Amino acid sequence: MPAFRVGVLPRALADIERIATWWRKNRLTAPRLFQDELDLAFINIAAQPEIGHKAGLRAYPGARTYLLRRSEYVVIYNVDHESGVVAVARVRYARRRPLARAKRR
Repeated sequence: MPAFRVGVLPRALADIERIATWWRKNRLTAPRLFQDELDLAFINIAAQPEIGHKAGLRAYPGARTYLLRRSEYVVIYNVDHESGVVAVARVRYARRRPLARAKRR
């Protein structure tokens, strides 16, 4: 099965740039840890888009999450099987106040 393409939406790109800049400036012993984990996450998500947990978020219906364990960030993404694209919607600190969950019916 061919890998999916990973696309990064503008808001996620802004998240990534902000986090990477902060990380390089404040984590001097491992300045590339966040970027290295994110790169590996994109490879894993492209190869197996269903790898992430279903998020059940109101703002991102059908989204999945992939945890960057060492840096403690979470990648929020949607999978479009028809186009073969994984769209990264957000990258957030995992311990931050969670996004609103969708109401169960």
